[in-house]
Amino acid sequence: TTKPCLLFRRASIGGTAYKGAQLYKAKNPEVGTTFEWYLAEGASRVKNGRSEANEELPHYPSLEQLQQEDWEEKPYLIFEVSDSLGNPVTRFTKADSKGISRHTWDGRMSSKASIRTNGEPITEAYGTTFVLPGTYYMSLSRSTNGTLETLVSRHEFKVNHLYNYEGIDMEFNQSVDALMARSNQVNSMYSELTEVLNKLRAGLRNTPGASLEDLSAARSIDVELKELGVLLNGNSTRRKREFETASSLGDVTGLLAWGAYNHRWAPTCTMRAMKEDAEAMIADAIASLEKITNELDQLETKAREQGVPFWD
Repeated sequence: TTKPCLLFRRASIGGTAYKGAQLYKAKNPEVGTTFEWYLAEGASRVKNGRSEANEELPHYPSLEQLQQEDWEEKPYLIFEVSDSLGNPVTRFTKADSKGISRHTWDGRMSSKASIRTNGEPITEAYGTTFVLPGTYYMSLSRSTNGTLETLVSRHEFKVNHLYNYEGIDMEFNQSVDALMARSNQVNSMYSELTEVLNKLRAGLRNTPGASLEDLSAARSIDVELKELGVLLNGNSTRRKREFETASSLGDVTGLLAWGAYNHRWAPTCTMRAMKEDAEAMIADAIASLEKITNELDQLETKAREQGVPFWD
């Protein structure tokens, strides 16, 4: 049985130094639903198939066995939480280990705007807004070198809120996450084009006989990318000299997401205006990216015809 969770935004008030050095200080319990589980045994590993593990001869593993061990994926547990209608709201992974384990889910929906690979295969998405109060179900599976086994199916638990959460516009918050996804996609395209252009310019510089006019055209594209970078990430020339700067797409989407995911009521007029601004900025950025992509494609074709060793 999992205890009902109580979700709330925790205040950050600093340490205890200004309240008296002799005060006892301890870490508060984590906010969210705490899952506890027991595994009698850990996942089977490829190394367990070695002949010496079965007390057989020969004891030295074959190269094929060693390669299978080198290529083995670390076993892990994958959790998925769904609402009462069966809609998944979050998914995360934890290490597979024998015995009793514990993890506290913070009650937030998983973001679909970006991917985190840190700790692969023990990964977890960024969190967005709190889920609504109600009944939820947790499913638990084990991945053993790519083979999935269900350990727990639809374990029921309750989610409550300390504050009134009925005014939250979940549709708006989810649209903000979708907007963040589009913004991240635009930034990814911008980074890819910048990398392609840098390789192409180096090839044009260093290939004997390559057109110098094409090198000048590549520089013009470089300036276009820098202008787009101001829209996406802000004016670094002004910022590093401590001049005021116009808000970039990253500024607007970051502030919007922070406000939407931590707000306990309907979105404000400012939030809605920021969302409209971000959508307009994304539209402008996509138009610029399409133009630059076409120019790069033409330049790549000409570069290959001149023997530039460029492959994308």
